[in-house]
Amino acid sequence: MKKAGDSLEGFRFKWQRHRRILFLIVIILIAFNSSLYLRQRSEWIGADNANLEAKEYFVAGQVVFFHRKLASVFFGHPDRFNILVPLNLLQRTIYNLGVSKLPEEDGEKGVWADLWFVYIYSKNNELPHNIFSDRELGYEQFKGINGEIVTDEDALLGKTPLLPKKNKYMDLVWFCLETMATKHFADPKIEEFHYLRNFAGEAQYYAYNAPRSYTKMYKNSRRFYAQMPELTARDEKLAVWLRDLPDKWQQSNKVTAFIQKKPKVDAMRQMGLIMTLVNVFDARIWARHFDCSDKYLGYLRDARREFVDGRGNSPPSWDQMQNKQTAKMFYEIAINSDIARFTNFITEKKCGDPLPGEEDMREFQGESISPRDARKMVLRNLFPYELRLMGMTDVLEEKYWTKTVHGYEWR
Repeated sequence: MKKAGDSLEGFRFKWQRHRRILFLIVIILIAFNSSLYLRQRSEWIGADNANLEAKEYFVAGQVVFFHRKLASVFFGHPDRFNILVPLNLLQRTIYNLGVSKLPEEDGEKGVWADLWFVYIYSKNNELPHNIFSDRELGYEQFKGINGEIVTDEDALLGKTPLLPKKNKYMDLVWFCLETMATKHFADPKIEEFHYLRNFAGEAQYYAYNAPRSYTKMYKNSRRFYAQMPELTARDEKLAVWLRDLPDKWQQSNKVTAFIQKKPKVDAMRQMGLIMTLVNVFDARIWARHFDCSDKYLGYLRDARREFVDGRGNSPPSWDQMQNKQTAKMFYEIAINSDIARFTNFITEKKCGDPLPGEEDMREFQGESISPRDARKMVLRNLFPYELRLMGMTDVLEEKYWTKTVHGYEWR
């Protein structure tokens, strides 16, 4: 039988061994974080940097961000485990203290927010778990710009412009985009390494997620989003910023070389631009302001031409991407998606000139009617509200000889 003293001695031995292991882990963590801190400091606090007082906080924040990003890789989603809560709080505290040291009109604050609070989600096209937590309105309700409550059924009549539903996270994404695109950068290095390299990806992320985020719906989200003038005004600004971005790239040899090495960055810019302009296109229909001379329709035509033909003597950016699966997905969204086919159909019918980019019609072959008629039937089934708003009821009423189990029917 073991004596009490033996048990106590065994406990002390185990504790000493565990204490040595714990001490070693602490030493390793201190050494690693010190090395990380010193590397960040040497990169961002030097003779070629600006806003050095604020950069002290940026360097410390970069160390915290490294651990948050690493944890999100292992956990699969930044919100999955509570272990990130203290790190997130520390990151927010550093941000608030640091940006207070930046000049009011400096775009660097947008870089910090984008890097620490948006990129951790956008790198995998994810959204925070609580993005739909607002319950001020039901999922089937909207608020009109005059304050009245509008049901989703009434909203589909297109008679009342709508207000966006509250979404603090997507407002943060917009803050980052607007700040980086419109503010001056005293530090050209942070402008090159973060704004000019990352803006295209964040813009594509916003364009993809804004419709369902501000409507808080999946079904018909694009239709309701198109009826929100506040967000259409944003899209018009974002389209201009994305159009101007290549000229800004050309002003830096480092950024130009980076874009040439990473054609996906330009492909994301083009995708973000096309999706944004399609949102504006849709908004014009719902506002009953569609005009073939609209400059944003011209921008869409230019964007699709650049997407399919490339710029200058260079092949299309999507075609230069190493990941061919992603490249194919980009082409499908830009040219062969339902909304892309619809914009092309409307432009051809109303303006007499289709948009650049040849659609893949193979999915419509083998029908008893022509592939173009089969395509038209799909579009009229998917976009009846828009066709009525455009006064194109003839498209909705057209009939075709269609092969059925009973033979050919006029339907």
